[in-house]
Amino acid sequence: MADFSYWKAPVEKAKTCDDDLEQLDWPYKDLESNIYNFGILLLEIISGKLPYSEEQGFLVNW
Repeated sequence: MADFSYWKAPVEKAKTCDDDLEQLDWPYKDLESNIYNFGILLLEIISGKLPYSEEQGFLVNW
């Protein structure tokens, strides 16, 4: 129901133990997509509809 890609980077970082400073900015790389995904999740909760149905198509294409 929710997008857990937000937690994927810290888990991979913990497994690899790299000290690369470029990987420290991971929460800010996909901020727009996380906001979009959260909005879709709220729309699903409020409307009570699935993100996709055969009759109506994708929820975002209302």
